[in-house]
Amino acid sequence: MLEEHTKNQKYINYLQPRNQSLCWLIHTRMRNIDSQWYKRKILDYGCNNAHLLTTSHNAISHSNYIGVDIQKNAIDVASSLYPNAKFVLYDGYHVSFNPSGTKKFPELGPYRPEIIVCHGVFTHCDIITITNTIEYFKSIIEKGGFIIFSLWEDFHLPQYVNLFLKEKLNVIVPQNLLSLEYKVSFYLINRNYAIIDRETLDLKQCDWIETFYRRNYILSKIPNVLIPNGEKSKHTIFVIPT
Repeated sequence: MLEEHTKNQKYINYLQPRNQSLCWLIHTRMRNIDSQWYKRKILDYGCNNAHLLTTSHNAISHSNYIGVDIQKNAIDVASSLYPNAKFVLYDGYHVSFNPSGTKKFPELGPYRPEIIVCHGVFTHCDIITITNTIEYFKSIIEKGGFIIFSLWEDFHLPQYVNLFLKEKLNVIVPQNLLSLEYKVSFYLINRNYAIIDRETLDLKQCDWIETFYRRNYILSKIPNVLIPNGEKSKHTIFVIPT
């Protein structure tokens, strides 16, 4: 079922296809930092259908895991797959995933995770949302824990554009976009019309958003972030020790 979702699916009711071994990709980066990270209390922020649990092959204990998402259908799928794990649905706002949302962050009570995984979430966020969410993570994580998140970097943009072209979508690409040196760090894509623009648009105009950032820009905006080596991933994976 989960393999059937297409690349051009809109984000509302989106389910993550099984196209990456997420747990292993994280482990190849964390094994030299904390080789037992998967045995700690894990908050999977933007868990979707619990892809992290699926790809852990039971290495992550269901009793140590909480998955959070803003899409009911994803939480319903995750809960049916893993009835012994805990999943939290909250009405968080996102222009693409949940435009009617009213809350900024989930309310988790006294729960304090030791590991926060936020994979494939910030690839759809502007820098203010990213930095505010990281501050929220820091406010709830146990001291000595790790925040693990992913982003598109600017060098990922050409392969993304080429994917559109390969699919023969009606892509409108600014002249010489792929050969230009990137002077900005924020890109928006509206996949309904497959428009790519190097200018900052009103987010509400876009029903499908991808953001691409320059590494130096991210390092300047997010202090103490690490970029550990690991097996090839579609996104760059970052780690913040706390």
